[in-house]
Amino acid sequence: MLRCKYLLLLALVSCFACGPNREPHDWEDPSVIQVNKLPARATFFSFESEELAVGAEPSKSKYYRSLNGTWKFNWVRKPADRPVDFYKEGYDLSRWKDIDVPSNWELKGYGVPHYLDVEYPFKPEPPYIPNDYNPVGSYVREFEAPEGWDGRRTVIHFGAVKSAFYVWLNGEKIGYSQGSKLPGEFDITDKIRKGKNKLALEVYRWSDGSYLEDQDFWRVSGIERDVYLYSQPAVRVDDFFVTSNLDENYRHGKFNLDIRMVNASGSKANGQVEAILLKGYDEVFKLKKDIGEFASGDTLDVNFQKLVEDPAQWTAETPDLYTLLVNVKDGKGNVTGSFTQDVGFRTVETKGGQFLVNGKAVYIRGVNRHEHDPVNGHVVDEASMIEDIRLMKAYNINSVRLSHYPNDPKWYSLCNRYGLYVIDEANVESHGWHIGDTTKTLANNPDWELAHVDRVIRMVERDKNQPCIVTWSLGNEAGMGHNFRQGYLWAKNRDKTRPVQYEMAQYTNYSDIRAPMYYTAAKMERYVQKYQDRPLILCEYAHAMGNSVGNLQDYWDVFEKYPQLQGGFIWDWVDQGLLKKNVRGKEYWAYGGDFKHGEVDNDTTFCLNGLVLADRTPKPHINEVKKVYQPIKVIPENIRNGKMKVINKHAFRNLSEFAGKYELMADGKIIRKGELKDIDLAPGDTADFKVPVVYGAKPGTEYFLKVSYFTKTERNLVPENHLVAWDQYQLPIKSGKIYIDRESLPVITYDDMSAEFKIQTENFSLAFNKTDGSLSSYIYENRELIRRGLKPNFWRAPNDNELGNGMPARTSVWKRASDSLRLIKFDHARPEKNVVTVDVTYNCGGIAHQFVKYTVYGNGTVDVETKLEPLKDSLPEMPRWGMVMHLREPFDHVKWFGRGPHESYRDRKTSAEIGLFEGSVWDQYFPYPRPQEYGNKTDVRWMNVYNKDRGTGLLVTGDPILNANVHRHDLKAIDHPGAGHKNRHSIDVKPKMYSALYLDFEHTGVGGDNSWGAKALEKYTLYPKRMKFQFSLSPVNVNKQNVVQLSKKRIRKSDTPT
Repeated sequence: MLRCKYLLLLALVSCFACGPNREPHDWEDPSVIQVNKLPARATFFSFESEELAVGAEPSKSKYYRSLNGTWKFNWVRKPADRPVDFYKEGYDLSRWKDIDVPSNWELKGYGVPHYLDVEYPFKPEPPYIPNDYNPVGSYVREFEAPEGWDGRRTVIHFGAVKSAFYVWLNGEKIGYSQGSKLPGEFDITDKIRKGKNKLALEVYRWSDGSYLEDQDFWRVSGIERDVYLYSQPAVRVDDFFVTSNLDENYRHGKFNLDIRMVNASGSKANGQVEAILLKGYDEVFKLKKDIGEFASGDTLDVNFQKLVEDPAQWTAETPDLYTLLVNVKDGKGNVTGSFTQDVGFRTVETKGGQFLVNGKAVYIRGVNRHEHDPVNGHVVDEASMIEDIRLMKAYNINSVRLSHYPNDPKWYSLCNRYGLYVIDEANVESHGWHIGDTTKTLANNPDWELAHVDRVIRMVERDKNQPCIVTWSLGNEAGMGHNFRQGYLWAKNRDKTRPVQYEMAQYTNYSDIRAPMYYTAAKMERYVQKYQDRPLILCEYAHAMGNSVGNLQDYWDVFEKYPQLQGGFIWDWVDQGLLKKNVRGKEYWAYGGDFKHGEVDNDTTFCLNGLVLADRTPKPHINEVKKVYQPIKVIPENIRNGKMKVINKHAFRNLSEFAGKYELMADGKIIRKGELKDIDLAPGDTADFKVPVVYGAKPGTEYFLKVSYFTKTERNLVPENHLVAWDQYQLPIKSGKIYIDRESLPVITYDDMSAEFKIQTENFSLAFNKTDGSLSSYIYENRELIRRGLKPNFWRAPNDNELGNGMPARTSVWKRASDSLRLIKFDHARPEKNVVTVDVTYNCGGIAHQFVKYTVYGNGTVDVETKLEPLKDSLPEMPRWGMVMHLREPFDHVKWFGRGPHESYRDRKTSAEIGLFEGSVWDQYFPYPRPQEYGNKTDVRWMNVYNKDRGTGLLVTGDPILNANVHRHDLKAIDHPGAGHKNRHSIDVKPKMYSALYLDFEHTGVGGDNSWGAKALEKYTLYPKRMKFQFSLSPVNVNKQNVVQLSKKRIRKSDTPT
């Protein structure tokens, strides 16, 4: 009854009250959402033969004609300027331009793309649109009518047009459509003619439908998906709905197929319908039903049911598909129509407070995904879709929320095939219009009920047969009220095989899944201790804007602690940067504000929240996602004896499908490795195993055990021998230290007669600037190592999360402290002939004292011990605390023993293993589209920065560990001082010839709960207090010395036990 109710509403044209002095327009009337548009139906194409149907390529059918390609195009700024008669035959198009279809016209030079998050790109006054600026694009395409289509139904299909459009054929108006992310189809059987036909579209950038399309993405317009003609037989399948749930024991499959037939032949029809289920090329079953006497103009419902014993079950882990082949035959047994559909036997449900797939609770290791192409905007091709899925599978992502609209139909087919759980979301968001006020929100306005519910109807009807879809979502950030309650009830009545969710339904009964956004881990714990009736799956979390995704491990520690907490969808998958060139022809990723003319209001970089860049280059923080999302976990039982435990976190795959390997490392170098025996370990189970470990440890050596699991075969875009999971643990082996006796070191001489305090031996010399206290010169092998001296530093370039939480202003005292160091003490002493000490005290902007003690030894080693003493009680957190120096060019290579190989921070280092890594200094740079902090390495034992050709360099050794970072950018260049900052893009920041070396006690974490106020968690925040850290500097030549061995040696101090 609900379905009938809304189909009736679609057929009605109500009298909507227009504002004063406003002409009534379809595109400003929420009661007019279509004129003559065909009812929504499942995605399928009726082929002329079984063979073509199984191939599933409509372009090979004689009953398909693509209209993609070059169209004639005209663009105006407002409706009053549009060419009103352009659709008529004989209209002069000679001065019109060409445009590609599909495309967004703003990216073809007509108007500009506009990026906004919440606000509308026009002054909102629902349902009206401003008269002075609402661009209209007029399209014309001529085509020849295909031969052999006589006596059949001809339909024109527009896959997606934004935001509303009229269509004419041969001068006759065909209809009107809005709802820009679902198809508009029109029956043109009586309008198409033999020979040449003229097709015309009038597309409005904004319409009343735009009030429901206020999503966080680029606001662009045009024909965004495929346009084509197709022909259907007069007696045809009009729609179908196939379900393939499992029985109550989740063993056998319950196949059910409902087909709606239509007879438009003008006479009675008879024949047969076949339903064939295939597994590969093998037939599982064939069912037949005679149509019987079927009167012209009638519809006929045909139902098939079959119990399939022990079918292969579909899950994201095991996407085992069957193919449904449906044939319609005439009374003589000839095939008149044939089509296929993916079938996956699976049951999705909420039960016992959990979300279940095939009776098992699954974790949603998810991401949100916008359809985005860096060149073509919202026009995304199949190759890009496959690349997205390949990367998602490679990084252990198993679920995708289609934020915030139904996607191109090809996406669902690919997710069916390769295995991703999909949340299909209705194209409903009115974020910028009082969503928190039930008296004003469109969600509770009866005039907008049809507009809301129709979008749910059309989504469900189009996508109802896709096994990858496990949940329907009613929309995003659009308030809550009657209209969403009606949408929920319709969806539950139409499809009883899937849960329905909506974030803003919150605690009401109109969401089967509690789906909040941006709950912190602590808030989830508080929630689940009170409510256990429904699963909680975060529809958005871990805002991945810039250098982000901190404390992801903390989230998952909580998810795995409570059965009702089952994961979430990271915001989001891909940066929405648009490829643009500057005046010098250099390419960069454009964001809000980069299209100056017509884009006054914008939300700047808020479109750059991806785990990958716009061109799908993985960002450093996606490594954290892969590690935290990994479906296999190894933990130590008694690591000293090599006893370990493995947990198979898969819901449906046995551990024996993966190859286990181990590596035993000494100081990052593999000293033993091997393969683990296969373990027959069911999903969710644990097992013990043992690996050989080493005894008789060498002095100064750290030992680590790493266990990894790899794929055995290529499967679902994941290649053979692909790393799926790993864990690493340090062996509790005390190996002692290696000491150098001071007495064996060369004698030191010094000179205190100039502005510098100079120290020298036969192998090196160094100097301290007595004005600023810095270690200003370090000469080794007749080469100067230092360009700018070692000094205290408290500042780092803010990341996007920190810009959002006000860090630059809140912690500005620490920036001033770095910039206004005042030397208040400089002392030196020579306690021994081969030891000199230098004591330096700084007043750091009046808020802290920093004490630095340098101990210089005769071999050139300098021990640096630094202490911080805050002078005030109410100081803000510190972005970082450490010291910085600039190394003279060209120190172009770096090697370190610590966490790597990618950047890591105190709240994002689960994915960075401890090992021995090296690369060029430039390779440590990641080009975040907006310049910001990058490149830090945590838990560093030592780092060597050197010239790769000559071998000369500087070795830094932690005592015991430190944070270290070396890059070729000046901090001021990547900093963000405020409005008017010139370095808005990565190409604006020029690399220096020298290398900046940062040596830190610690940083505040990068954060990631959100990017509009949340700070890093307290436990990952660096607060000022009395603290100290120490490290050593040593000049080296990697061509002459073993840096690994050198890093282990410590000079015995006078108080060190022998």
